[in-house]
Amino acid sequence: MKFTRQTECAIEMLVQLHRRHGKVVRLAKLVSGVDMTFGFERPVVQRLIAAGLVKSVQGRNGGYQLGRARITLWDIVEAMEGPVRSPRKVGPSVERGYAVLADRVSKGLGRVSLLALTRE
Repeated sequence: MKFTRQTECAIEMLVQLHRRHGKVVRLAKLVSGVDMTFGFERPVVQRLIAAGLVKSVQGRNGGYQLGRARITLWDIVEAMEGPVRSPRKVGPSVERGYAVLADRVSKGLGRVSLLALTRE
């Protein structure tokens, strides 16, 4: 399985938020340790917000914080990559294969919590 660069950045950003223990973090601080080009971070954050993984806090001391207490690697991958499915129209046998793959990937990645990713 190969993740896009956006997914890798999303994982890194969420790990940074998790390490801040619920504190609001400005975007510049959030991406300071993440290797990404300028402007690349906004679409990543927007997808994470849409998935409920990140909350935006408005105002003078605004920024971002985790959207919920428990987040798994599967939550992040699904938010960034979408569901596991065939990129084209396929027959029923291949479609069933993708269904099995989706089930196994979601269960496997669903066992890896953000907490596990932040342990050093």
